[in-house]
Amino acid sequence: EAKTEEAKAEEPKEPEVPKKNYDEERQKLIKQGLQFLATHEVGHTLGLRHNFKLSSLYSLDELNDPVKTAEYGYAGSIMEYLPVNIMPKGMPQGDYSPTKLGQYDYWVIEYGYKPFGKGTDGELEDLKKIAEQQTRPELNYATDEDCYGMSADPLVNVFDLGKSPLEYAKLRARLVKEILPGLNDRIIKEGESYSKMRARFAALLSWHGSGMTFAARYIGGIHVNRDFKGDPNSRPPFEVVAAQDQRDALAFLNEEVFGVDSYNIPANIYNYLAPNRWRHWGSKVSSRYDLDIHGSVLSWQTAILGRLFSSATLSRLADSQLRVGPDQDVFTSAELVESLTTAIFKELESLKEGKFSIQNQAIRSVRRNLQRIYYEMLADAALNSTSSTAGEADFYALARLQLSRIRTNIQAVLSGNAELDPYTKAHLSELETRITQTLDASITRSL
Repeated sequence: EAKTEEAKAEEPKEPEVPKKNYDEERQKLIKQGLQFLATHEVGHTLGLRHNFKLSSLYSLDELNDPVKTAEYGYAGSIMEYLPVNIMPKGMPQGDYSPTKLGQYDYWVIEYGYKPFGKGTDGELEDLKKIAEQQTRPELNYATDEDCYGMSADPLVNVFDLGKSPLEYAKLRARLVKEILPGLNDRIIKEGESYSKMRARFAALLSWHGSGMTFAARYIGGIHVNRDFKGDPNSRPPFEVVAAQDQRDALAFLNEEVFGVDSYNIPANIYNYLAPNRWRHWGSKVSSRYDLDIHGSVLSWQTAILGRLFSSATLSRLADSQLRVGPDQDVFTSAELVESLTTAIFKELESLKEGKFSIQNQAIRSVRRNLQRIYYEMLADAALNSTSSTAGEADFYALARLQLSRIRTNIQAVLSGNAELDPYTKAHLSELETRITQTLDASITRSL
């Protein structure tokens, strides 16, 4: 029944969100960014190194709470590399960049510059009392050599935000999904080149991909602590990332990077990704003016797979089974590769029937590319028995098992009742042949 006007009037109303003055917001963003940059660099002149662990001091909700961040800003240290803090629609928006020193910054300056006025022995004892506070969460520390390459700790990143890098990766994916539709209408003004569209699209794809890297670092991850024995509430130097956290990260990657609907970008965007035609002496001329869309997507998928199947990740996954107690839950390389195969070849579960065409392909072209590169990685492992770590040796055996599983599922589809489109049929037939050749081939052994 329709509600009466009186009843409607008595219903609680949603609070009106005040409209922002976007010119003022833009100026605020610029001012805060410059303040952050200048303060960060002054920190270097005082001898402070980067601290890439304290972006994880506050949750996303906390760092956008002006009460919570009033005294020390929204990061534990001004010596972080921090992205501009942009929240999706419907979420509270705090400062765009930190404008205050974190507690770590005050602490480390005290250690380096506080005058004690005592002899050498007394000064050393006072310094030890300051240093032993490092176990406090707001004083955690990790610097450049802890961050780059195949570093172990998923909390140590550049340009991440929040207590959970996985949650920030999810936020990035949400933002990209919000921004992409209608991007052309919002950023290209009358009389402007469409090259700006291409630059923004590439930036969004990269922003999404770096977020996926944050999630990938959970797999085989180890929390690294610098505590000394005897420090208050000291922690062991290494703590294996919880198995469920690793599963959650992999589930997210399977959805955003390796899923059936991953990189399902609105088609009306592609024809507006124009190049910048400005050239000068010495500049590189691209081999094609239009963007290599498939290549751009595959490069990110390959990068994430490469990290998951790297020697460092596989060896840590093997070692983690020894680091945790016999009754503790543990995430393994067997679970990793089983889950990836399920996600990457998900279509094979539902292609026993149906009619497909060029316009309605059973397996999209982006997915076919991913499946090929995944097969190649498994095949390389299956044909190589030489390894330097136990994790790699196990992975080589697991790769052959997964190839057999994929071939069985392909054969079921090809012999089923589905009327496949030419691309999908050719793709699956070729994969079946190549997998058979791989499994029948001799394993390469080094002498």
